[in-house]
Amino acid sequence: MKAKNIQKDKALSLAPKFDFKYNSFLLKYSVPVLLLLSGLLLVSILNTAYNQNGYFGFPLDDSWIHLQFAKNLNEYGSFSYYKNELQTSGSTAPFYTALLAIGFFVTSNEFILSYFIGITFLIISVWVFFLLIRLEFNQSVIIAVAGSLLMIFEWRIIWVSLSGMETSMAICFLLLSFYFYRLQKPVQLALSIGIFLWLRPEALILFIAFLLDIIYRYSFVRLEKKKNKNILLANIKWFLKVFYIFGSISVGYFLF
Repeated sequence: MKAKNIQKDKALSLAPKFDFKYNSFLLKYSVPVLLLLSGLLLVSILNTAYNQNGYFGFPLDDSWIHLQFAKNLNEYGSFSYYKNELQTSGSTAPFYTALLAIGFFVTSNEFILSYFIGITFLIISVWVFFLLIRLEFNQSVIIAVAGSLLMIFEWRIIWVSLSGMETSMAICFLLLSFYFYRLQKPVQLALSIGIFLWLRPEALILFIAFLLDIIYRYSFVRLEKKKNKNILLANIKWFLKVFYIFGSISVGYFLF
């Protein structure tokens, strides 16, 4: 009986072990599969909508407003709704409008252009979300895959990605901002949240949240250091560079 148990333990020790937390095979193939799945899902939904309606379309008037601004910017070099007259900052997402204007040099089909941008930035968002989850959950691949799947099949994210709006791009730079904040990469964070600002003014709220968080962490650690001399003080110098770069981008936005 003892000999059988020894043989069983030996067999188990020789069996291949699959580490769901960090497995090179799972990590290597999960990301491309997730990205491909997200793209195919959106294309499939577009195809279904076209077969039901007989034409492509956008669910919101704002999509056409963005396109009108972009066409005038492309044709007349004017950020306006009425050709080159009455220039206005009426669009709340000038970065998206500018990207559409550049896209009109490649294609005049507004549906191809808008859907391509929406799908592309959703795919990038899934990838960034995967990286962010791994960062938050101790490099766990299986949790990152599960979280990414939840994002891919979230119907509101699917809807806005095909709406001809800037939302999927804003989600992408929102996630990038959180990712670079966690890594304490000042230049990348400032640029990400700065572009996010030129897509959605809510970026100011996110910046204030980061600022309050860093102040809280710095103050909290200083209080704890009085009790424990071995605790290292939090470094906030890296965020000063974020403050200066993002501040410059913000000034440009408000001047616009």
